[in-house]
Amino acid sequence: MRCPVCQRRTKWGIKMPMSDEPRNPPQNRPAASRTPRVVSLRHPGGAAPKPAAPAAQPPASAQAAPAPAAAPGTDSIAAHSRLLVSTFTERLKSEVARRGGRLYTEDIDRIAGELDGKRAQLEAVFRKTFETYVQARERAAFDHAREFPFDRLIVNTFAELFAAKRAEADGEDRVTRKVLPGFFMALDRMLPPERLAEYQERCRKIVDRIAGSDENAFDWRSLYADADANILLIDALAALVPHFEAYEKRRNWFLPLVNDNLQMDANDTWELSPRGFINLTLAMFQPLRNELGDIAGRARLMDRYGPADLQNLQRIIDKMWGPSSSLTAGR
Repeated sequence: MRCPVCQRRTKWGIKMPMSDEPRNPPQNRPAASRTPRVVSLRHPGGAAPKPAAPAAQPPASAQAAPAPAAAPGTDSIAAHSRLLVSTFTERLKSEVARRGGRLYTEDIDRIAGELDGKRAQLEAVFRKTFETYVQARERAAFDHAREFPFDRLIVNTFAELFAAKRAEADGEDRVTRKVLPGFFMALDRMLPPERLAEYQERCRKIVDRIAGSDENAFDWRSLYADADANILLIDALAALVPHFEAYEKRRNWFLPLVNDNLQMDANDTWELSPRGFINLTLAMFQPLRNELGDIAGRARLMDRYGPADLQNLQRIIDKMWGPSSSLTAGR
């Protein structure tokens, strides 16, 4: 059957190859330098959420959101390559200035020797960066859908942007599947590994329940329509949305990370634009906005998170969609 997210034919439980790289979610995160206003997502009175599902965890409390990168493409192969070249160039310029505008072969050899002494460190950095990119590409291929079903659940929130008609209407501001490697890298930096592992495990149990004994007949659309899956999705979006309160800083961090790690295509020079980023994030957080605007949904959020956290969620969503917001201008 055809998956509505990746538009490829898949069979439940059967690997449908789309790339050759192994898939293990990247674990390392850059050190955080600031703490956003966050939602703690506590359970009132210590009671477990309803329906019976693993307890909701704080979306961003007790941890700081990663600081937006000062330079484009931090932790990317492109950024490391630029840094290496600029370091060598600046070292040459310094040597030329020191020697009064002259540079000899032995000077270049000496500088090269200095850099060669750091070869092991450079190899480790590039190897780790390449492995992270490969892992993100594998996630973007949805090659291990049964093992990592939460990936499909979160991407489905903005999968409508991939449609040909929508892409044509958005023009240069379109969103394509090429963003997925960078999107998963961003997700891994905004949420701790134990939180992502919990989301994947919860989603696996939901998929197992829906699939029953006939795994080959599984339809991913049944996951997207499942009530427990919706609760899981709302938990994830509630954990992510505090990271977008300082929206421009998050955009300036997100765009280079995505555009430096696009799925490679020599015939396509497209990159995610600032307007495309807005389209993606508004689509992704729309389910949370819908839940806040629905009487029954709001009651579920109140029961699950408590009044203080509910108010904080509402404040951030209002800031994104409010009449003074630049995000919704022209929509």
